Amino acid sequence: MGFSSEVAEVNRLARVQENQRRSRARKQEYVRELEHQLAAFEEETKRTDIKNRIALQKKEAENQHIKNLFVLLGFCLLN
Repeated sequence: MGFSSEVAEVNRLARVQENQRRSRARKQEYVRELEHQLAAFEEETKRTDIKNRIALQKKEAENQHIKNLFVLLGFCLLN
């Protein structure tokens, strides 16, 4: 193997290492972005769950109020 072919091999190995380093960096950035998206989705899910629970409680209270009105008006309610 001549000097120029050894230099070419060293240069090739350096390019391979640099490409691998950049690939790992891109992968790491992609994972960070996915983790950020996951955290945002989890937070949105919590907010939606709370809103749904509050809405359900309001509807249940409203239904109970309507049932009470029917009873006061003399209607017989079957459960």
